[in-house]
Amino acid sequence: MCLNHFCCEEKLKNHKSYCGAHKSARIEMPKPYDNTLQFKNYNHSLKVHFAIYADFECMLQKIKTCQTYDETSYTNAYQKHVPNNFVYHIKYSNGD
Repeated sequence: MCLNHFCCEEKLKNHKSYCGAHKSARIEMPKPYDNTLQFKNYNHSLKVHFAIYADFECMLQKIKTCQTYDETSYTNAYQKHVPNNFVYHIKYSNGD
């Protein structure tokens, strides 16, 4: 059975008529010994003429934190990354 949500009765009826005419879907996870995905259709790939590499430099800035409560889950944030510069490099496939 589907686990979809429908906002109105009409959409549910339309879905039932469509879904009832098709085989149900099932998620199949890979076997532990066969869990590697490989690209095999190299004839469908395109040559990339350039690549862009980018890098940000940041400073860590202390931030004030709130009082924590043991009854609830929380994240204790105490630093913030503040970007102060960046660089990017464009590498062309012709070697330049």
